[in-house]
Amino acid sequence: MGTIRFILREFTPEDVQRVSSLICRNLREINCHDYPPIIIEQLVQEHTPERILRMSTEGKTFLADVAGNPAGILRVLPSWNVSAEYWLRTVFVLPDYHGCGIGRQLVEAGERFIQQQGGFSVRLCASRTAHLFYQRLGYCDLEKFPDREGLYPMQKLL
Repeated sequence: MGTIRFILREFTPEDVQRVSSLICRNLREINCHDYPPIIIEQLVQEHTPERILRMSTEGKTFLADVAGNPAGILRVLPSWNVSAEYWLRTVFVLPDYHGCGIGRQLVEAGERFIQQQGGFSVRLCASRTAHLFYQRLGYCDLEKFPDREGLYPMQKLL
């Protein structure tokens, strides 16, 4: 895919409807290869605008914006049990923009934010589809096989 012009910015409450649509579309079109339909629909039901608004108050939420519309999202959360460790969560890029560098730049923005907070370790749980993407960004598997939910626990030291 060609070069896409986008900016990285913080999530605002005005973004919530479009972010919910972005996540649900990604789940149905991309993550459908990772999970059975019943799980996909459960995940879709969990990503309501109301829940996304609540989640945005936990940690820091970054958006990739293409022409005023959210094209990608990433949340950074502090670890609940290890100081200087953070988690990347809710990482989604609209299917139309996969392969354009949006995901990589979102992850790099999250990593810079973590370093600014004094963090040095980043963890995440990658879907089967995203596993190779995170490996290319320097994340290492913490387990040889995915967990019972089909996710790969991964870590990167900054």
